[in-house]
Amino acid sequence: MDAIDLLKRYLEQPLKEGAFFDPAETVPLEGVVPGQWQVAVVDDKGRVERIPYELCFLVALRDALRRREIWVVGRIGGAPRRTTCPPTSKISEMCTTRLWGSRRTRASSSPN
Repeated sequence: MDAIDLLKRYLEQPLKEGAFFDPAETVPLEGVVPGQWQVAVVDDKGRVERIPYELCFLVALRDALRRREIWVVGRIGGAPRRTTCPPTSKISEMCTTRLWGSRRTRASSSPN
């Protein structure tokens, strides 16, 4: 979630080729940037380049959605069909709400 907050802060700033995050920023790399991408994301001076970081973030987000660690509120099909996320999930505290019966059926959504 820290990565989302970071990207929101930089949303309005123009992105130039080779643009880096501010050195004073704490850029979360663990869980976002895979080991083989570290060289492409972090340069030899320790600066984090925005474009490869954002690509890694999008891949990590896609993977978390596929594993159902996170979900999009209001998406078609409702929330995941379990009461909690797996205990190994880093965001399991966000998934403690009961979700059974949250999915609308076709019959209940039709205007009769």
